[in-house]
Amino acid sequence: PIRDTFTLNFDSLITSRFIDFLPFKDTSGELKWLIDLEQPLQSQSILVNLKMPPASFTGDLFCLYPKFNSSDNIFTDHCFELRCPFDPNDKTGQPQRGDINPILNDEELLYTIRFENLGNDTAFNIRIEDTLQSAYDLSSFRMIQSSHIISRYNIDSDRSLKVFFDDIQLPSIMQDTILNKGFFQYVVKLNEDLPIGSTVENTAFIYFDDNEFVQTNTSIHTITDVLAPKFVDSDNDGYFADLDCDDSNEFVNPGAEEICDKLDNDCNGLVDDGIEGHEAPTIVCSDVGYDFIEIAWNDNSLARNYSIYFDGFNIGHTFENNFILANVEPATVYELCVEIVFDDECKPFRNCISCQTEPFIDLDDDGYHFEEDCDDNNPNVYPGAEEICDGVDNNCDNNIDEGLSFETYYEDRDG
Repeated sequence: PIRDTFTLNFDSLITSRFIDFLPFKDTSGELKWLIDLEQPLQSQSILVNLKMPPASFTGDLFCLYPKFNSSDNIFTDHCFELRCPFDPNDKTGQPQRGDINPILNDEELLYTIRFENLGNDTAFNIRIEDTLQSAYDLSSFRMIQSSHIISRYNIDSDRSLKVFFDDIQLPSIMQDTILNKGFFQYVVKLNEDLPIGSTVENTAFIYFDDNEFVQTNTSIHTITDVLAPKFVDSDNDGYFADLDCDDSNEFVNPGAEEICDKLDNDCNGLVDDGIEGHEAPTIVCSDVGYDFIEIAWNDNSLARNYSIYFDGFNIGHTFENNFILANVEPATVYELCVEIVFDDECKPFRNCISCQTEPFIDLDDDGYHFEEDCDDNNPNVYPGAEEICDGVDNNCDNNIDEGLSFETYYEDRDG
């Protein structure tokens, strides 16, 4: 039988379109279902249609992370390269954050203009023209890279960016389907006084030799003062804040490997879990009496020592794998916890157990437990009792009438 929460995590750029088995949680980058299977061989299928990111992410790696919350069922992460057809002569602006592409005033925009020779002959010269509207701070313009050697580029007084690829000799798609492509990439910042809600639009024009220009799509961004968590990646680890459990630490994200550092590196809600040898001890009540409890646990070669907790307080530590709690009340349940302190930087792991002391049995009410009393049916017989002359071992020392003074009397037969 399985009663557990099944979770599917994915990049916030992926959105769910159709789900045949409705989840109880449907948020950006996460779907959760309650799975309740009681019968053997019973199964539950879930059909989910996902909308992939736009073509600007073609070639990027995306992953789906399925898991159960607590059961031993283990699923394999499914990662894939985004593949799709697209118009090759296009323009993309990063960051990409959905339809309106929200952006802060102080962020840089990374523009990529791609071109492809779809004709039937070589293109000898290619020119790109891109008007940078007044929203851009031209002093921040910086070329990043290009597919081919640039002859020259300049920004005219009318804010028109012109990039020249002279003698590029770009083959046509009929000549070479690989080398018939190219790109130009640059960054530019926005003016910081742009009003919230205003949009920044950018379109490029590509000229192949003396032919008519090819117009790209228009890249649009919208100015905002606050980004939603699903668009924030403060530590630049590739995971937005809505999926990243610590967006200030690049070594903490859903795809990170768990290491010994007292942090939840992989964002599964557990700290330092799944590391070989680092787990809570298995404890048993190895012996109990009416006034003591002994517990034992499996030895761990990585342990520095074992801390013992009783009633919520640390009462000491030991290097052994057992511990005796003495001077406790009879017929009472006590909880004891053992915490493994490791030699490395891993978080200590703790486990607890409840043990019940035996009842105090004293049939003759002389104050001594029946296991200590050599005759628990006689209130005059117990350890420490005064030995009297009665043919009984009164003080339970395995001697009868010892330590007494005797006088010898003789029969006077002649009077």
